[in-house]
This record gives sequence, C-alpha cells and structure tokens, in this order.
Amino acid sequence: MKRLAWALAAGLTGLAPTAEAQTATPLDRFDPSPAGDPLLGVPEPHVRGELRPSVGALITLSRSPLVVVRDGEEVGDVVSHQLYLHGLISLHLFNRLALEVDVPGVLNQGGANPLIGTQPSPSPSGAAMGDIRAGARVEVLRRHGYWPAAALAMTAWFPSGDDEAFASSGYVRYAPSLIVGLSDEAFVYSARVGRRFDPSPDNLVGDELFFGAGGGPKFGDLLLTAELLGATSLGADVDAFRRSTTHLEAHLGVRYDIGPVRVQLSGGPGLTTAPGTPDWRLGFFVGYVPGADPVEGGVTHHARRPTAEGDDDDDGMSPPRPAAPAPTAPPPPDLDGDGVPDASDACPSVIGPATGSRPGCPPDGDGDGVIDARDACPDTAGIPSEDPKRNGCPGDRDGDGILDPADACPEERGPATDDPKTTGCPKTVRVVGEQIVILQKVEFATGRATLAESSSALLTEVAQVLADHPEIVRVAIEGHTDDVGSERGNIALSQQRALAVMRWLIDHGVDERRLEARGFGPRRPLVPNRTEADRAKNRRVDFQILRRDRRRRDAWVDGAVSEEKP
Repeated sequence: MKRLAWALAAGLTGLAPTAEAQTATPLDRFDPSPAGDPLLGVPEPHVRGELRPSVGALITLSRSPLVVVRDGEEVGDVVSHQLYLHGLISLHLFNRLALEVDVPGVLNQGGANPLIGTQPSPSPSGAAMGDIRAGARVEVLRRHGYWPAAALAMTAWFPSGDDEAFASSGYVRYAPSLIVGLSDEAFVYSARVGRRFDPSPDNLVGDELFFGAGGGPKFGDLLLTAELLGATSLGADVDAFRRSTTHLEAHLGVRYDIGPVRVQLSGGPGLTTAPGTPDWRLGFFVGYVPGADPVEGGVTHHARRPTAEGDDDDDGMSPPRPAAPAPTAPPPPDLDGDGVPDASDACPSVIGPATGSRPGCPPDGDGDGVIDARDACPDTAGIPSEDPKRNGCPGDRDGDGILDPADACPEERGPATDDPKTTGCPKTVRVVGEQIVILQKVEFATGRATLAESSSALLTEVAQVLADHPEIVRVAIEGHTDDVGSERGNIALSQQRALAVMRWLIDHGVDERRLEARGFGPRRPLVPNRTEADRAKNRRVDFQILRRDRRRRDAWVDGAVSEEKP
C-alpha cells in the first residue's frame, strides 16, 4: 500500500507541494495508551485505585508511512521507515482520576529523497524529539454488572518536537474523547471516539475525528488482543472517510504479566492510503504495572492469601472458624443520591424524581433541556445561557433585539417591522447564498467613478454585514455598465468604480485582504440593453462571496486566504 499521491497532499492543506510546508506534520499516527492500560492502542475507562503509578517504554517500527505517487506510479519514499520510542508514565488518583504523560522520540528514520516535479523532497534522517503528550481521564460511570464503564478524557500535544523531521506540527494540539469498556478475569474490551483540534496550517492531516476499538480473551496472566485504530480528516476542503483522508490500522497482539512486570507485543497492517498510514507497524512494550487486577462491579479487587495463624495443636491446621455471613450485593451506583440508580437515571449528576418521561431529572416543562427551576422562560423552549434572565429563553443570534422564532433574518441584524416576512432583516443589504444582495444601487457621477454622497448609507450597511459575518473571508466587488460607448472604455470605467467602492469600504474599517475589485463593463448584462430603463438596470455594482472559512478572522489576518471559490 502506498501512502500519498503528492497532489492530494497539497490539496489537503491548501499549500503548494513544497518540502518545507509538508514537513510540519507529526507523521506517526500511533498514539499509545497510557502505561498500564490493557491494550496498546485503545485506552481503558477504568481508574484502578488511589496513587497507583505505572511506567513503561514502547518501541514502534513503521514501514513506508509517506510515499509519493504520481499518476498511479510510485515516485519514492519520502519516509521509508520510522523507529519511535515512547516513554510512558501514568498515575491513578482518587479512584476517579488518572493522569498520563508520553515523551516520544524518533530513534531513526529515513527515505529516498524523491523528486516532486523537478525539485527533490528532502527525507528526514537520524533522531529527533517528538511532541510531548499529556492527558487526564475521569471515570464518570462505574462498571455495573455487564454495563461497561465510561470515562471522559482530555489530551494535549505540546510542540516539543522537530517540525522539520515529521515529528511535530509546531502547534499545541488537543483532543477531548469518550471511552467505554470493561475488564474482568475472562475478557477485556474498550472503545474510544474523539475529536483532535490542530491549528497548524501546514499539517497534512489537520483536524481529525479519531476512533478505536479492541479487546480479547484472558487466560490467567496471558491476554490476546485485537485492535482497530483510525482517524479521518475534518478540514473544510477535505472529504472525510475516504481512503486518501482516513487513517486505519489493524493490530493483533499478546500480553503477559510476570508479577508487576508487563511485556506486550502488537502489530499489523495499514488499511488505507492516508498520510502517516504505514504498510505495517510493530510495537513492543515493557513496563512496571503494579496492581493490574480485573475490575469487578466498579471496584478493584486484590486476592487475599490464607494464613495458618492460630494453629494451637501444631498439626499444621488452623482451628475451624465461624462461617462468615453471606455477602450482600452492594447497592447499584447512584451518583447524585436521588434514589434512582445511575443505570436508569437520565440525569445521573442532578437530583430528580423517579417518575416522569426522564426518570431522575428535575422537571422541564418546555423540554428545552433547562430545568424549570433555572428556566427564565419555563413555558417556551429556548437555549441555555449564562445570563440567568435569558437562561432557557429563545435565542437572539444576531443580537438585534428580536428573538430568533420571530426574526425573519435570525443571523443578520435588522429593525422590527409589522411584516413578519421582513421583521429583523436589514433594510437594504442581505446575505443570500453566495452573494451580498443590495436592494438599492450604488450611485456614481455620470460617466465617472466618483461615488455619490447618497451611496454612503448603503455602503455603511455593506461594511456592517461584513463585520457581522467574519466567516466571509473573500468578496469580489464587481462593476458593470450598459452598452453605450466603447467596450474598452466601459470595462475601464467599471473597474474604476469597483475600485472606488473597495477604497470606501477599506477606509471605513473593512480589512483590504478580504476584498478584490473586478470590472466587466457591458459583458454581463442583467437584461438586454433595449431601453433606457433596461440599461439603467445593467449599470450596477455587485458583491460576490468568493470564500467562507470557519477560521473566520484567522483565515485572512496572515494572508492565508485562497482566491478560489468554495
């Protein structure tokens, strides 16, 4: 399997395929579980006791994680192999909280320096530091019978690695995730899903949805494992869940515990062609993992050894002892103490009655998720708010004072009117699809590019719309004329008028990097130029939206905006 068609990699990042831009990527896609967890690639949700430390070292070897393919033919390995060492430390606290640190480093890597176009792509070599990973895991639901445990985790990667050696993105990355799973004397399984946020503009991967699942049977101190690990890119210009944008690996492994010493071996093939997915990967772990007992019913159990104390007759036999009372089953978990077991409590962290459509939840008459005791509008469905006077009330996204249910334009500011179809809408400027529509004309002096004073109010509204919509990062101001006069002269006049509007907007606070001016003269009439009224319609200025970007202001402030249409 080959990892990368170079033209695709450039499309993932919006960059030209230069070696400098492409190296700012942590290529190793394998993020090991915290030290002491049963599986190598998928963490477990359990927190196993107070002040329980685990340490270990993991070595992984991946083959061909980054290969250049042009026109279906392999050009060569940018990275032919990577040998990684992970120093892993974890500490379980308070029976609920676990902390973990991973200090990675590249021991050795190399490639064939393949040509991209006419330029060689330098392959990394030798050793390099990786991005240090730190995280915390909170077990929010204990295991109960066959119901698995659940945990919430937050992980961050800090730019301590070498971003010129495919070992770092050069930015802080972070990822919240949800983990569910179960571990007992016979079987282990775990599953995780999360979202990784990466602000790096040069990363081949970018933001990701990552996931994994694994498990296996236990035979005493021996555990056999199978794991499936994956992630898919979530960039604005990337199609998720395609082979070229989705990382997927399958691993088989074996683990053996010799007292507190754990030895673990795992490996398997890459299944897709996304950057960083190797042809195959092997991993070997050795560590110190004390107290790695199965978790039963949410409590970690340690075996007790029998003693021969009280052997009065020296026959090696202890005297009979009274039978211990039969153990009673512990009550089911009830985190909020409202008498509704967590397994059936729809609101396990909030006290509520056992009756109603959502047992264990306080009353919520309008069903908006805000309980009546905190709902400022208990009879009308709304949204949560930090303002107690607005909590549970309908929202006002554009902040024009007209609540969203009654606002005909809930994302654009406008005055209240008697017409429900126009109330809350701007008077003269609206965002419709890929155009900023103006309901009046931008006026100029006849035959000149001088803006009429009467156009100031209209252009002020255009500037306000751009301020209210920072996700609109590129707009084309287009000038048009009728067919009276020479075509060359009309094109020049329309260009000058578009530039005049652009200068006005810049002078009134619009960032010039969001704007461009175009003049089309008579080439794009709205209607045929048959009458004077028709020609007046064709003399106009339009505002076309070329690009939106979820990064909003960050997308243009450093000049990173593409002029391509979305």
